[in-house]
Amino acid sequence: MARSRTIYLVIGCFTIIVVVLGVIYTIRSKEEFHDFIDFKNVHGRQADANLKDVCYTQVRNGFKEWVLNAHSASYFEHTGNLLLNRIHMIFYERNGKRIYLTGERGKLNTTTKDIEVYGNIVVVSEDGYQLRTNSLKYLSSKRHMYTKDRVWIGSKDIIMEGEGLEFDVDTKKITILRDIKTTLRTSKPLLEGSGLILS
Repeated sequence: MARSRTIYLVIGCFTIIVVVLGVIYTIRSKEEFHDFIDFKNVHGRQADANLKDVCYTQVRNGFKEWVLNAHSASYFEHTGNLLLNRIHMIFYERNGKRIYLTGERGKLNTTTKDIEVYGNIVVVSEDGYQLRTNSLKYLSSKRHMYTKDRVWIGSKDIIMEGEGLEFDVDTKKITILRDIKTTLRTSKPLLEGSGLILS
């Protein structure tokens, strides 16, 4: 009888532990996604301002670097972060050409001007290239974009796919980091490799 009670106690304790761990995991999972789902409340902290139809322009030394438009945004003063929903951006090259970017959600640090964009990202250049990926970060100090996610790049002549990317907005040099596959539009794969640099 005592042995049966011990077994029941062990099973009961184990069940409680599993439930508690499940609750903790669920809470943490929700917190991880709060930045991009519940803009009004991040990690239990209320936004200082909630905005609609946001337009933010970055100008440095008289040169307009980019313009960001978002359907809605929430500002958190303690971090300087502006959380964004439904993003449309234009990056301006030194030669006057433009690069267009769209994404589902993101974050702008209003101090550093660094930007993160997530979800169904499409980047289109006036030179006819298109980039698709699921996450993209922009480092303002270097005018440099990068991602660790899978990327797809296409033009009228060629398609390139790979894992990870670095892109210099000014020089337009693109580095695909690994697992490269390059295909001509009307042919079999042209080359495969661990890294590829285009400029």
